[in-house]
Amino acid sequence: MRVTLEHEAEQEMLVAAEYYNEQQNGLGTDFLDEVDDATDAIGRAPLRHGFYGRPIRSIALKRFPYRLLFAVETDRVVVVAVMHLHRRPGYWKHRLS
Repeated sequence: MRVTLEHEAEQEMLVAAEYYNEQQNGLGTDFLDEVDDATDAIGRAPLRHGFYGRPIRSIALKRFPYRLLFAVETDRVVVVAVMHLHRRPGYWKHRLS
């Protein structure tokens, strides 16, 4: 299934990658690779991942303290947040329509 990122989620991902690259050269690329791996896993089997709070499902990144929060629609999966696990839970809820 096709996976898309909402604008806000994409911005969160890019800001995090930039931060990690500032900490260590190449670490931001590692972060983006993990996001890609997670979106691939979502696309292959979106219903396999548990609910974070209906209708939102989530997948955790393995190496970084982030979750991708996503909604499964008829013809695609929409990532609504690339959420840091230790900051402001629930900040993304206004993005749901």
